[in-house]
Amino acid sequence: MYPDNFNGYSFEQLTWWRTKILADLQQAEEQAIDAGIDPEELKIILSKGIALGKVESKIDLLRNRRRRVK
Repeated sequence: MYPDNFNGYSFEQLTWWRTKILADLQQAEEQAIDAGIDPEELKIILSKGIALGKVESKIDLLRNRRRRVK
């Protein structure tokens, strides 16, 4: 659905992706609320997903650094 990372993307491409992701998040939030999910609980779930993405990104960076050192 989305690229694994956004390395090498231009400013224009990144702003396009940001707009798309924000629209997708808005739609997902509306669907979750319509399904009866508490908005505060949804925010907690999303923040955990964001944190996971940041950790995975850092792990990928460290792996790539190790490969270059070897």
